[in-house]
Order: sequence, then C-alpha cells, then structure tokens
Amino acid sequence: MEKDEIWTSEEYGKSHEGRVGTLLEDGSSPKPVYFDSNSGGFGWEVRHWSVYDGGAYPQRPRTHALQGECSCGWRGEPRILDRTTAGNLPFREYGWEPARDCQDDWDRHITAVGATTVPLPAELETLLRDVAEAIEHSARTHRPPP
Repeated sequence: MEKDEIWTSEEYGKSHEGRVGTLLEDGSSPKPVYFDSNSGGFGWEVRHWSVYDGGAYPQRPRTHALQGECSCGWRGEPRILDRTTAGNLPFREYGWEPARDCQDDWDRHITAVGATTVPLPAELETLLRDVAEAIEHSARTHRPPP
C-alpha cells in the first residue's frame, strides 16, 4: 500500500508538489488514515486516495470526489465518483481513471505556472546562492554569547 503519491517537477520542486486529494460529500478533506502495525506500538499514516473507501478496519471515510492538489494551494476540478458504473470493483480499481484525470489537471497547472513564471537571471541566482551559503556558514561558525 502506498502512503501517498506525490508528483513533482524539476523546475519547481516542493513549491509545486502535486497529489490526488480526496473530498468527502460535505466538501471537506479527510485526515490521513492511521494503520496500526498490530504487532507493536507503531503504525503509519496514509493519505493515498485509494484508502478512503469507507472500510471498517481501520475506520475510513468514503470519498465522494477526487481532486488534483498542489502544495501552492491550487486545487483542480472535483471529479465526482460514479459508483453506479463500478459494479463490484473495489475503489482502488475503479478510482484509477479519475486519479489519472487529477494528474492531468495538475500537469496543466504546472504548464500554466511555467507560462507565467519569469526566470531569474543566472547572475542573480548565483548571488542568492552565495548569500544563502554565507548565512549558513555564519550560523555554523558564530555562536551567540551565553
């Protein structure tokens, strides 16, 4: 089971990480699902869209829609899930197509970001990198007096 699926772009890194988000029927986003290890005092939290299937152990909410999300705050169009056409398929199987649509939405978002982003001149990038390195060096070598 995947804990989550994150999409990234080389140009934007963490500032534009994408994922498939889940929406409940009231429009809210559910909390991560906690899976206990059953053999100790640990477990893991999972946010992957496929775990929000309304299962009983552990108790999981049932997602109403999938939506592309970006760490910048952008949200794609909610894709309402049509369970009537799913038959007896589990959610993790009939949800793949809407999940792929969410990634396509995020790809279009990244393309739009690229079309409106002005790149920094190379000299300024170098200067900013040098300043950041100087600050890090100063923090490592200069301790405040007690």
